[in-house]
Amino acid sequence: MSFPSPKKPDSYFPPIASVKIRNAAGGDTFDPGEEVPVSEMVNMIVEALEELDNEEGSTVSEIKRFLTSKKLLNQNADLRPGIILALKTNKIKRPLSAVKAGVYGKYVLEEAESDTEFSLRSPKKGKMNKSSRSGKTNRTRKT
Repeated sequence: MSFPSPKKPDSYFPPIASVKIRNAAGGDTFDPGEEVPVSEMVNMIVEALEELDNEEGSTVSEIKRFLTSKKLLNQNADLRPGIILALKTNKIKRPLSAVKAGVYGKYVLEEAESDTEFSLRSPKKGKMNKSSRSGKTNRTRKT
């Protein structure tokens, strides 16, 4: 890291000065080396999944590759806290095919409401009504 010199006063500001300048200008962008808040990271992950648009799900490395190519995150950034928060807030989910296969590294966007909602559990059988029972039974009735 080099500090401003008399020859080039505007070049290579120290990190603290560049953050102060950016905050004074009202910028919301993050430096690639800067730590990103988890709530912002969730928004970035959702946008990346929208752009990648893979039905089978996108892996963490694909999401990270997309975000680093757009210069939104540093390559060494940890996406895990953002993915955990996005899963808890139901913004993303694991695709059914990945869950059945036992692969837990793929993620897709959570749709608002889908009519074709699948479940790994078998549907519950409904209780029988009294009217659907047959009148004859093997029991003897006490009267």
